[in-house]
Amino acid sequence: MKKNIVGLIIAANKTELGGEKALELQTNLASALERNQIEYILADKIVWDAADALHVTNTLNTKGVNLIALIHACWLRDDVQYLIYHNSNCPVALLSVPAIETFSMASVQHFASELSRSNLFFRTICSPLDSDETASSLRSILQGISAAQTIKKSVVGLIGPRQTWRTAGAQDLTNDEWDLTQKFGALIVHIENSEWCEAINAQSDDAAHQVLSSLKNDKHLNIAVTDQHLLYSCKSYLAIKALIKKYNLTCAAAQCYPEFGGMSNLAACLLADEGFVLDTEGDVSHALIMSALNTIDKKASVLCEWGTVDETANTVYLTHEGSSALSRMPSDNQAYIQECGDGVMIGFPLEGTEEVTVVDFSGQSGNYHMVSFPASLTICPKAVFEENCRRLTVAIKTDLSPTQLYNRLISNGSDHHFILKSGNLTNEIAVMNDLLHIESRTL
Repeated sequence: MKKNIVGLIIAANKTELGGEKALELQTNLASALERNQIEYILADKIVWDAADALHVTNTLNTKGVNLIALIHACWLRDDVQYLIYHNSNCPVALLSVPAIETFSMASVQHFASELSRSNLFFRTICSPLDSDETASSLRSILQGISAAQTIKKSVVGLIGPRQTWRTAGAQDLTNDEWDLTQKFGALIVHIENSEWCEAINAQSDDAAHQVLSSLKNDKHLNIAVTDQHLLYSCKSYLAIKALIKKYNLTCAAAQCYPEFGGMSNLAACLLADEGFVLDTEGDVSHALIMSALNTIDKKASVLCEWGTVDETANTVYLTHEGSSALSRMPSDNQAYIQECGDGVMIGFPLEGTEEVTVVDFSGQSGNYHMVSFPASLTICPKAVFEENCRRLTVAIKTDLSPTQLYNRLISNGSDHHFILKSGNLTNEIAVMNDLLHIESRTL
């Protein structure tokens, strides 16, 4: 994976106070980045004028930096800000120095207002340059940039029947698919169910039995299906791996409901722990977002939807058929493999006390929005898991009551699929959305 690198530029103005401390300010920020293990490249000179601005940006553009951190040592000429911003091949963060005699913060505010009027991406940071807070802010921006780049460069496999219905025009691709590529740059590769089934039949019994044996030897798996039935899902897993390699896919979405129930669930579970996202409901957009968020945090994403609520316990229960990474299973619990059509579903209670972010992505015709909110995982009662037929069950709490949360999601246009990701990724998601021109909606 490509490294995330910050390019450090410090700019000053010879008619203002502050430039005399430029090297000290640069050293302070560099120290904070080193302490927080963030890679950086220093501009080879202090920027005093337009010629310096062009020189340092031209140089850093050849170094593969992902983000420019522009330190305002004092009030800057706005032509310097303009040239650094527009001649950089990557996003720019504006860093101010909170010193009253320098007018640094006013300079950042001025240029930020210009960028806002033009609807251009930027972030501002006004915490001390030598602080962990500043380094953390830059890391969040870098991670958001990485997530956005992942979406732009994605090749998504859409496994399922090619759509033939249309309102006008004899095309097999839907307008939504054209729109997704034009908006974000991601490419969609259609893979017919017939090719998937042929790939399943092409898998050897020996290879499938190796996967089966590994599953049967896992003491945390409670297998309630015959070997023959599970063997088919093992072959489906191997077939999808072959299709991933054939088409060089970065993520995929497979049709399951209703005719192909369960065929991709085991594959999604196993591939998730291999770092590959396979959505099991043909949901291309959520496959893209899950893949992007995995660049921020390596712990596998969880696909789920609204189940029920317990107002008394202030708890929301999310659920899904069962296609999440086995690594998300509590170490003191078991996952249950049960029949689901021609395939299987793998259910377990997702437990813990960690903070998570819940995300939904919706839209069409170039207008997309993302609803996201922080939540806390909580213990899932065994009775609820059993009542849910031992499917994936997730218990979360938020600052809102369950009914308030449900109503606000509906009023914000949230669809029913949610991605659950470890950590509070609010800042990173906001960066990703701004870069991709996705409307952020928070609760």
